[in-house]
This record gives sequence, C-alpha cells and structure tokens, in this order.
Amino acid sequence: MSAQARLSGARQRIEDGQYDEALADLIRFHDNALLESRAWSGVRRAYALYDWIRLGGLYPPAMAALHNVRDGKAAGLLDGRLDRPAFQDVAAIDDVLATSRNTCAPYRQLMVVQPDLARECAQSALPSIVAAQDYQLAAQLVPEPDSAIRMYAAQLNEDVREIKRRRYTRAPVRWAFIWHYLERLRRLQALAIALIRDPSLRREVRNGFVKLPRAPSMKR
Repeated sequence: MSAQARLSGARQRIEDGQYDEALADLIRFHDNALLESRAWSGVRRAYALYDWIRLGGLYPPAMAALHNVRDGKAAGLLDGRLDRPAFQDVAAIDDVLATSRNTCAPYRQLMVVQPDLARECAQSALPSIVAAQDYQLAAQLVPEPDSAIRMYAAQLNEDVREIKRRRYTRAPVRWAFIWHYLERLRRLQALAIALIRDPSLRREVRNGFVKLPRAPSMKR
C-alpha cells in the first residue's frame, strides 16, 4: 500500500470510528513513508502527526503510542542505535504535543554521550533550546546567518528544479521542500530572539516578528 493510501485510509478510519485500525495505519505511515520518497518528510513530521494527535484525543491508546514512539527514538539516539532523522522525529513530536522544550533535555544528554551526533542535530534542536529558555546553549549553536540563508535558498532552488527531472510521485514534493526551507528560517528567527538578553526587549523583538512595531512619533 502506498504512503498516500495509508495516510488517507487513516484519516477515513478516524472519521468512521475505526480507531485501532487508524492507529495501525498512522504507525505504518510513520515507519515507511520515507522508504517511498523523502518528499513525505514534511507531511510525516507535520500533518500526519496532527492526525495522530486528533486520534489521540478520541482514542487514548493512540496518544500513548505516540509518546512511546517519541521516547523509543530518544533512547535509541542516546545508545547509538539511531541517528539525526530520529532526532528530527523527536523534535517534531514534541512540537505537535506543544512540549517543544522537552527536546532540550535529550539534546543535552546527546552532547555528552554522542557529541558528533549532537553537532549534526544542533539546528534541529535549536527551537526547543530556545523554548526551554536555555539562551546560553542557543548562543553556542548560532550559525553565520547570511551564509546559512544563502545556502538554504540555493538548496531550495536546486530541489525545486530537480522536481521536473524525477519520476512522478503523488507525494507533495514541492510543498515538502518549501516546508523544509521555512523550518530552517524559523530556527534562525528563534536564534535572533534568543540572543537578546534583556527579557522585555526580547519580548518586543519576538512580537516584532509577528507585527512590526510602529515608530514613536517625533514631537516638535
């Protein structure tokens, strides 16, 4: 069964109240979608996880299963069985659970027991480190922003050009590449906020990313 059919089937089974079958489909999609195409990466770490959360609200075993997946991958990272994609999965699951800061703890452990892997996962860990208000660690992981943005943009341009040269797939390839690019920029934004030390100033900067503050009027 294709990844698209598996995910669509899970969503239909949620609507039909077939919760155990929906959970099985979501687990299989999570485990196997990237074997079909890496373009499923964005959907797998975003929309499919939100479907899982929705199912978890209706069927508690699904929420328990999601936590087990997350904890199992965190353990596998620390003992060397898993690598960076697993860390990205942990960060994505923590994000949809609205517990992003929880990714910070396993990352700090990773820095001790698997330092090379920790360096590979640094940018994926950054949003959670900021969420945990560990600004000192965040500052250590700052990339050079201008070169990073140029590199990310060049990669997106190349990835999109390559779409027409590849065999057709129903996976949302273009969307996946755009999502990945925006996720990278979100990390840079998180860094820009984290590096402001004064709490009130940091809050103003954070709000400014949502709505640019109006300049004060100059009185004569």
